[in-house]
Amino acid sequence: MVGSAKLLRFACLLFILSAVVLIGCGKDEKSAYTAAPVDLLAQLKSKAVVANFVDPGAENCQPLRRGDWHPPETNPRGGTHAWTRGQEAYLYLPVADPGPGKLVLVGYGLKDDGEFRRVELLVNGRSLGTETVPPHHDRIDWPVPPLTLRRGLNEVQIKVDRTVLWDGGSRQLGVLVDLLQFVPEGAIPTPDPYDQLPYGSELNPGIWRTAQMVHGAGSTLLLRWSGTPPTPPTVTVSELPGGESLVLAPPVMEGRNGLRLDLPADLPGCCWLTVAGEGVTLTEAHLESTVQPVDILLIVIDTLRPDFLGCYGHTDHSTPAIDNLAGDGILFENAVCHTPITGPSHANLFTSRLPSETGIVNNQLGKIPRQQPLLAEILAERGYDTSGAISISNLAQRFGFGRGFATFTDHTADRWILPADTMITRIEPMLAKLGNPGFFWAHLCDPHEPYNAHGLVERQAEVRVAERLVATIPTSTYTPSMLTLELEAGRTPISITSDDPFHLRNLALRNNKPKGTALDPRFEAGQVVKSHKATITSKKAGKVDLAVHLNDLIESGDAIWERYGREVTYCDRFVGVILDSLKAAGRYDDCLIIFTSDHGEALGENKMLGHIETLYDVMMKVPLIIKPPQNWNFKAGSRRQDQAALVDILPTVLAHLGIPALPGARGRDLLAPDANLAETVVFMETHRPQARRDLYGLRTDGAKIIYEPATEIWEFYDLQVDPKELDNKAVQQSEEFVRHRQLLLGLMAGLDLTAGSEAAEVEIDERTKESLRSLGY
Repeated sequence: MVGSAKLLRFACLLFILSAVVLIGCGKDEKSAYTAAPVDLLAQLKSKAVVANFVDPGAENCQPLRRGDWHPPETNPRGGTHAWTRGQEAYLYLPVADPGPGKLVLVGYGLKDDGEFRRVELLVNGRSLGTETVPPHHDRIDWPVPPLTLRRGLNEVQIKVDRTVLWDGGSRQLGVLVDLLQFVPEGAIPTPDPYDQLPYGSELNPGIWRTAQMVHGAGSTLLLRWSGTPPTPPTVTVSELPGGESLVLAPPVMEGRNGLRLDLPADLPGCCWLTVAGEGVTLTEAHLESTVQPVDILLIVIDTLRPDFLGCYGHTDHSTPAIDNLAGDGILFENAVCHTPITGPSHANLFTSRLPSETGIVNNQLGKIPRQQPLLAEILAERGYDTSGAISISNLAQRFGFGRGFATFTDHTADRWILPADTMITRIEPMLAKLGNPGFFWAHLCDPHEPYNAHGLVERQAEVRVAERLVATIPTSTYTPSMLTLELEAGRTPISITSDDPFHLRNLALRNNKPKGTALDPRFEAGQVVKSHKATITSKKAGKVDLAVHLNDLIESGDAIWERYGREVTYCDRFVGVILDSLKAAGRYDDCLIIFTSDHGEALGENKMLGHIETLYDVMMKVPLIIKPPQNWNFKAGSRRQDQAALVDILPTVLAHLGIPALPGARGRDLLAPDANLAETVVFMETHRPQARRDLYGLRTDGAKIIYEPATEIWEFYDLQVDPKELDNKAVQQSEEFVRHRQLLLGLMAGLDLTAGSEAAEVEIDERTKESLRSLGY
């Protein structure tokens, strides 16, 4: 048996996989070019951090706010503030000269049952004491003991003894913070400078100009200015504005009015540039970097199982476009995702981080953190023209997936899912306009449930209003419909009938409706009916929009397999259109093409339908085909048996463009010379509330372990002899089971994961619930 210390070292070695730059890959090094510079001057003009002040409501101070806060607000006096949400919240206070003085908090709190509350301030872990929270806008002073503050950022913790429920119990309020200020001894408190922050590029004492660099690793920073200061401006690159510098090498002066600073390759993915000084005006600030000019096309087909593609051995349905792409590239036979959920899985692909690291563990809940750079952002900074078109609402701009794309289309309206024939009308014109070099993300969703029949059967439902036929809607082809109805005042009966059972996925009134209009009974998700009746009640006559989403009931397992296969064939046709567009433009041969999916789909295996619920291979295995440019040294039509994962895509792309690896990335360069030799470990997870339970898993090249913390139930499968995962070997407590169990628990501890999932407690608004119901979740 392997010792625990050795096992933990083994876990770290396998889990923290870094991208390796390809050596001797056959690329023409002379083709490298300096990308269009990333201009930082506009940010430096508009963003600043003021020494000795922090305003949690000010936009410039958002990076300095940590912990549990309500969104910033504007107060009646014209300034900004933010309420703490819980009993503890944090701010980072930048201090220029940490001498003796006091901290002044301007704000107030609400009484709790007539009783005053108390607030404590801790600076860099040291308590300054507890004071009464003022009931009206006022200030609280705390003397600062010697050696408490430091130059740069200081962590300030704000603790209240209890919170107050407000707005009918919907808001939990701690203390309102309008301003936190360090007042040196002998000085007096001053008004909030963030309410009147001067804009421009002049460098003034006490105002530190800042700009955010999403992925400046390996770049060169160039600054130029006018004026003749006694000393050049001070340049700091840090994790937060005004923090400790991450770059130890001094800048190189270029004459009297410029400097150059080379940024290291291991710089964090998201950091801040701070420029300070006096007597000069910045005239230029930008990042320069070098890349290999290769077009990149990423095609993701949602919910696509690899075993339904001809190149993976499927024979019942034809997929010639994808098969031909595999013949031109490298096919990975054992590629897997990290979560069987669309949004989180795409976040893993674009950040090379795990679901629990991105914080995106469910669909339409949360936004990818800004400090985690996305592939499109990194490429855009390197001069790429970036475009993307998505076909499902789970990947909309509002969840962060459009970040870094110069052109991004995510409009799905009430359809939630757009079919491939609609998507291609968006994709082709965008591809035609793509600059050089370009990165394009094409997302298609047709294999996603509900599965269209594509001629296998033809079913429909009739919609009647006051017994008058107003629409006939297909049910064997998912056709979300919006009906505009002209109603009389009073009660109007609605009926939906069909000869065949159907799922009522959505029935809802939309924005275009008279005031006081209501639908009764409320829509119930997932009900299967042959007839549904409802009533629209309106206080006055007028038009109303009624969303109607229907699809038929597939009663046979064979029919599900047949329909799913037809959807894959249908989608393949439009993959062919995309690839033919590249060929017609003369860009196919020299394009790096990556074809994959976000997760698979259960079609009756393990008594499951759909995805999300488990970590079995039918949901976790994905196709992965990489077609490198023709001048790279690779064997077309080759196949790889080593395990690959979606987090490997970003490191692979960066390594072959000459871009430094992203710090903290979980993946590896799949095209490195020895990439197929190392054993790999893939961490997996799925979460409530969209799954019924939290599950964590780990897949090695030959085995898989799954753990449910809430019940402490384990599953262990030998994938070599039991690829369908039917024989749970956990009860036998074999040496391999013990090794995998310790490895999984070690990885979970490293990710700070416990038995519960915070996502299970997230409140989902009605619009999001409706969207998810319509998508079948």
